[in-house]
Amino acid sequence: MNNSDSDQFTKDPAAIEWFGVDWTARLAGENGLVAPDTVAASTWLVPVGLTSIATHMTGSMTGIKLSGGITGTNYAVTNEIVTTVNSETLRATIHVYIKTE
Repeated sequence: MNNSDSDQFTKDPAAIEWFGVDWTARLAGENGLVAPDTVAASTWLVPVGLTSIATHMTGSMTGIKLSGGITGTNYAVTNEIVTTVNSETLRATIHVYIKTE
């Protein structure tokens, strides 16, 4: 899975590959105010031009397998999750820049 500390990724237009969001820090809990949590449900919003092939989620990570894209285009792909313990709805956006490798 292509995953980093930043929310910017690069993808070849012919590649079919995984990208993800690591929710670990946001789900760790906070000073007794919010309990540690996990991902109960994950939904991805994919812009026109990219195609979602598959999705995946584990306790604190979510992923999406993408294909397509137009060279020179930066796509904003948003992941919305619902948490198990605290019933929060959280969103994160990653940016996928299409570049011929």
